[in-house]
Amino acid sequence: CEVYSAGGRPNDGRPSRERSLELAPDNPTVMLDVAHYEIRHGGNVRRARELLNRARDHALNDLSIPFATRLEGQILLEEGRPREAIPLLEDAHRRFTAFRHASPLMGDVIDHTEADLARAYAAAGEPDVALRYARQALPRLQAQKSDGVLAKLRAAIGPALDE
Repeated sequence: CEVYSAGGRPNDGRPSRERSLELAPDNPTVMLDVAHYEIRHGGNVRRARELLNRARDHALNDLSIPFATRLEGQILLEEGRPREAIPLLEDAHRRFTAFRHASPLMGDVIDHTEADLARAYAAAGEPDVALRYARQALPRLQAQKSDGVLAKLRAAIGPALDE
């Protein structure tokens, strides 16, 4: 799935995610991964919430907890509830930062969380905070050609993002 995402073809990884869910229907990590895909690429907020709720029925490890928290914030953001999303996204960001040096992949997770925070703050009417988070995330998002995320950021922030 991640190879397809890195290659700019996230939809091609969808069957692999669905197969993972078939093979491990009670694995909360798989549920969170599929739910995150739905938010980031699929747009199925209702399914993402269902999978998040199912995942929370299981014990989550220390690394899974911030992913679940971020996912809840992302769902709220997609539902048009940015003020409710902000504390969850901030909490996830704080927790991810503790793992920053555990893996190079955590930098990517943190940048995407900062992009979500930027969108949430922009929607909540706090453009200065939104711009600060967006600028922190921007270099890696541009380097990775995360066009979908960048488009959402530009729509939320406007021309100030590129100044």
